[in-house]
Amino acid sequence: MHDLEICKPNQNFEVIVIDQSSPYRPDFYLDFKLKLKVIRQDEPGLWKARNRGVVESRAAWIAFSEDDVRVKEDWLLHHLACVFHFGVEISAGIFFPEGTTMPVHRSNYRWAEQFASGNALVNRSVFERVGLFDLQFERMRMGDGEFGLRAYLAGVKSISNPKAYALDVKAPVGGLRQMGSWDGFRPTNWFGPRPIPSVLYLTRRYFGNKLSILDLLVKVPPSIIPFRFKRRPVFAFAGKFFLSTLIFPLILFQVFQSWRKASKMIEEGPKIF
Repeated sequence: MHDLEICKPNQNFEVIVIDQSSPYRPDFYLDFKLKLKVIRQDEPGLWKARNRGVVESRAAWIAFSEDDVRVKEDWLLHHLACVFHFGVEISAGIFFPEGTTMPVHRSNYRWAEQFASGNALVNRSVFERVGLFDLQFERMRMGDGEFGLRAYLAGVKSISNPKAYALDVKAPVGGLRQMGSWDGFRPTNWFGPRPIPSVLYLTRRYFGNKLSILDLLVKVPPSIIPFRFKRRPVFAFAGKFFLSTLIFPLILFQVFQSWRKASKMIEEGPKIF
């Protein structure tokens, strides 16, 4: 680990920025003290951007972050310390909202139960073994969850790393919010699919139709209540039993839409290159 302490900027690592902003402002990067490799991506897409970064990188270890999180100066060192200490291929960082504290159940090192692509360090060999992110998830959710599951099934070892945490600033616009899928089970309008089709694409591919239907029965009723009310027992009860019964035909229509679109995605197959 002593080599990590003598790393010199831009001799031992590279910083790649995939810029999808509109309007594009190249002058934004002029005052940065690091040498940046800025790649303009005209068509917004999270998974396309992640894949482009992996392809453009020449490093043995690839760290992912994003523009609406805040990390400490030693964030990358904690990721590196984790993978070298435990001898694993992925350090899965922790997210929690800015202004709050880290959840107690995630405050210790342990085998990772999820993979969040906005805060992780991944060995390049993982992508060579399991492929890049599946572009079927573009403009939708669960792309990192599917990648993490694919890596797990391939025997890749991943540690949940509380030291390499990121504060989520909950930006009101941009990213998946702007693309209309802030929450996997809540559509942006009453006639949109519920859940987001990518959710069913993942569960049906890996767990089959029967378990996917059970998953819908558990998760769809609570999703009727807005996210900000989910921790209030009265509202949660109303969503599960009263509202779900009252608007059952509409919910059925939403789920049918999602199932049909997921079927088309499954028929097309994964877009992993």
